[in-house]
Amino acid sequence: MPRRESVKATVKVTLTDPDGKVLRVIEGENSDPFDRQFLFLIFQGFFGNVGSFAIQDIFYNTLWVYVSPTSTFPGYGALSMPPCLINCNGLPNSPPNGPGFLFYSDDLSSSIGCSTSVVYCSSMITSGIAYSPITVSPSIVADAFGNNPGMVSFTVSQSATNVSGSPITVTIAALVAAIAGTANASPSLIPVSFYAFTPPIVWSPGVTLTISVTYTLPYGIPISRSPSGAVLVA
Repeated sequence: MPRRESVKATVKVTLTDPDGKVLRVIEGENSDPFDRQFLFLIFQGFFGNVGSFAIQDIFYNTLWVYVSPTSTFPGYGALSMPPCLINCNGLPNSPPNGPGFLFYSDDLSSSIGCSTSVVYCSSMITSGIAYSPITVSPSIVADAFGNNPGMVSFTVSQSATNVSGSPITVTIAALVAAIAGTANASPSLIPVSFYAFTPPIVWSPGVTLTISVTYTLPYGIPISRSPSGAVLVA
């Protein structure tokens, strides 16, 4: 059997001045880059949990999700909207109140918890940034998948401009998505994945930062033809 690849995220950050001149390009790759909160949400669903469990949103509010329909626990409820990035009901297509890329300026040498989930980071940057809407490509899910086992890719992109008048230090960029619960009318934002920059990015006033992340993951089980009667073992 051929070796299967893990989930990968290729990250590209482009800094441009007000005239559109490219000042700097940063590129890198993360293997299995998902935030702990997102993985916990996904894996709990595998077990058909009829009780309740807690995850945190990006503002460190506790969300008790997957509450049983017969439960009287005053939690967030079962998911009525799965992790959503674009065209999410009742939300704009950019942070800090909608899905997209959030930025943090934590000192990663001292923020141990911040290395597993951005909900434990303390220095979220929520002001002085003008966002463009987030985009996802391909725009139709089926277009990303072929008919045979292989790799699937999709790209999430967003631009933001420093309008604060002062330099902004960025150590982490996090992609956040929206979810909604049956017992809570307001959607919440949870982290999906995050990327650390070493050294940190110094984001000057008037400069536009464009971040583009391409996720690539395997699906299906590629097999080769075998002689009659042979047993294939993955």
